[in-house]
Amino acid sequence: VAAVAAAGCSTLPLYREPAPEPPQTVAEVRSCRDVVCTPNVGQPVEILALVTAVDDFDENGDGGGTGTIFFRDPAGGPFTGLQAYNPTLAPLFATIQAGDLVRARGEFIEFLLVRGGVPVDPTLRTTPEIQNGSISKIGETGPPVPIVIAAPAELSTDPQARGWIGSLVTIANVNATAAPDPTYGEILLDVPNLKISRELYEIPGVAAGTHFSSLTGVLNYFFGYKLLPRGPEDVVP
Repeated sequence: VAAVAAAGCSTLPLYREPAPEPPQTVAEVRSCRDVVCTPNVGQPVEILALVTAVDDFDENGDGGGTGTIFFRDPAGGPFTGLQAYNPTLAPLFATIQAGDLVRARGEFIEFLLVRGGVPVDPTLRTTPEIQNGSISKIGETGPPVPIVIAAPAELSTDPQARGWIGSLVTIANVNATAAPDPTYGEILLDVPNLKISRELYEIPGVAAGTHFSSLTGVLNYFFGYKLLPRGPEDVVP
């Protein structure tokens, strides 16, 4: 080596691949904490998270409307919930369920439905989600523990409600004010601006005055704040 160096040659340093970026948290990805966030075209993300719900319920009976996976940072808290819209699974035929630890990759967006160049929701509120994504199962844990919200109106009153989008939450002692909407099956509650949605499960036998001593579900936003129970275990009369 010394002879080569003496002849005017120099040794080159070995090439090293840059260290991979550590996975992000949902709280880091959901950096906009405003009531109205600017829609964007997609930011590549990679998140390690805990699955809270899987949409395998075809609420419209048309073979669609399934596939969305909801997850959160394991510790929970405001701005730690998110959904992946119809992601691919790795391996392809993997079974993902609540309580699984996953690696979620894709493009993070603040989704705002626009038709003809005009936002459909006049409030301009967006739904944070991952699109064009993939979910890989990396482990299992126990069933996710919902976050108890003492004041149900916190789930439909901004700015607090914005922080709970995508989170698994529980509220207590609320009532239906009408039978389910005949078109969308949504149930109005005596909590201002909060509805029960049948996206993950349809509660049977609800009428005006039906009492729920406890309701658990994922909070979502799409033309209003909606609670998504996952099954009969989430509904306590």
